[in-house]
Amino acid sequence: MPVPRFLTLVDPILDSLSDGLPKQLSDLRSDVAESIGLTEEDLAERLPSGPTVFNSRVRNAIDLLGREVSEEPPQHAWSCSLVWRLQRGVVQLTERGRAEVAHRAQVKANPWEAGSTASGLIRVTEEIERLTLQNEELLARIATLRETRDRFIESLRSEGASTRVLEALEHAGRERAARQREQREL
Repeated sequence: MPVPRFLTLVDPILDSLSDGLPKQLSDLRSDVAESIGLTEEDLAERLPSGPTVFNSRVRNAIDLLGREVSEEPPQHAWSCSLVWRLQRGVVQLTERGRAEVAHRAQVKANPWEAGSTASGLIRVTEEIERLTLQNEELLARIATLRETRDRFIESLRSEGASTRVLEALEHAGRERAARQREQREL
């Protein structure tokens, strides 16, 4: 299983911190990796810059969820302020984070219920991933159709079809593709 995107790690991070006690990042990462079922191989995957993909994504999720203890209000508008960084490598839920975890426990039966910051982030992330997969499937089908078209044109050439017919087919295909691009841009 590949390492999930960092927004997908929000819920497991909040679950791991739900006891309200300060937690070392190494312990948090272990909890999250175990809860989502990552293998040693998954955890060993590295970014070109050096750190592991998993550690980087956990750090990104913590950045989204957290703020430094000294930040009042948070420096970044995108910070959810659910997690404090007590010191280097140690995090804990804020009061707002504890309220979010309690709210999430209430809506566990219906994860799509509105009003939950973390559930909202997860919902958006899942929708993006679903659409990305659909897009990848469509691109694969388009590539297959193009290969089929090219083979057909090549077979016409080998059978001696006139150059004018082949040029007309290719021109019509290019015009149709241009119209479709223009429609998508609108």
